[in-house]
Amino acid sequence: MKLHRDLGLSQKAAWFMLQRIREAFRSDVVVEFEGPVEVDEAYFGGLEKNKHASRKANLGRGPVGKAAAVGMKDRNMGQIAGHVVERTDKVMLQGFVDAHAALGAQLYTDDTST
Repeated sequence: MKLHRDLGLSQKAAWFMLQRIREAFRSDVVVEFEGPVEVDEAYFGGLEKNKHASRKANLGRGPVGKAAAVGMKDRNMGQIAGHVVERTDKVMLQGFVDAHAALGAQLYTDDTST
């Protein structure tokens, strides 16, 4: 709606244009980061105490009910890569790193550098 108002187009034309802009920015090309590379995961979602009683999971604290994402930044190139993941286990995270970091790249994580 904002695009249609700002550009003075019909809503239909603005929606069509927005889809083309999103497609142009979509990147299917995987760029290998040469390093040094920073990698970290994070959890996104609301706090249980802020939810209505009917929506609370009551499964405990921490990442319960939150979406996990992993991100990577190449310090030299300034490029980033991110992905929403189902779980943050070793196999999933190492697969993400292997797909985006070049062999032999210096990696920095929460506690270690390899």
